[in-house]
Amino acid sequence: DTTIANHKYRNNQNPWQWHSKIHRRHGCHWEGAVHEELRWHMPEHAIWLPNVYLDEHQDVTKDRGGYLELLKKKVAEGDHHWRTYYFLANEYGVQGQSALSIETRIKSYHACEDGDVVKSYVAKHIAGGYDADNDRASAERWYKVAVDHGDERESWFAYAEHAMRWKDWETAFLAAKHCLSCTVRRDGFTQDPRVWSDTAYDVAALAAYNI
Repeated sequence: DTTIANHKYRNNQNPWQWHSKIHRRHGCHWEGAVHEELRWHMPEHAIWLPNVYLDEHQDVTKDRGGYLELLKKKVAEGDHHWRTYYFLANEYGVQGQSALSIETRIKSYHACEDGDVVKSYVAKHIAGGYDADNDRASAERWYKVAVDHGDERESWFAYAEHAMRWKDWETAFLAAKHCLSCTVRRDGFTQDPRVWSDTAYDVAALAAYNI
């Protein structure tokens, strides 16, 4: 009676996360122009397989084709899930449309109902978009939104790097210290392995030296 088998998945050496590519053949149909989702015609019964791993090595040199148009079509079909907006924002960024990327990522943030960890993750990337556009005030505002969602080491580290970039050494030091006080390392797409290396200590030390 199993409908979905959850398993570990990663692509191109990114952090492992739970995924559900193993599913029952009958009793469901696909929906969506891209990043299709299963819709079931029977009660769902999921199992978890912690020893099953899918390690994907994606060819990033291949032509992306009509991916952007497919994402736009998915939204036009009525899909307003935060992930759909997030993927669309990523693709706008790849295409060099930074203003549309930030605008769409903000839609992703407001559509997100997956809790503080994910909202912190999305807000951090909104801030990063503003940082890339040299909009310091907007970046600062969204980094504060990101860290206000809880003690996520990744968001505090991004805030510290932002402050260091603008030579706000006191904020960089305090954010790096707060980053290092966060000890919960989560599996999944929100994790940044670099943050769990010595780099956060380096940021704190450099900020302290400049102070």
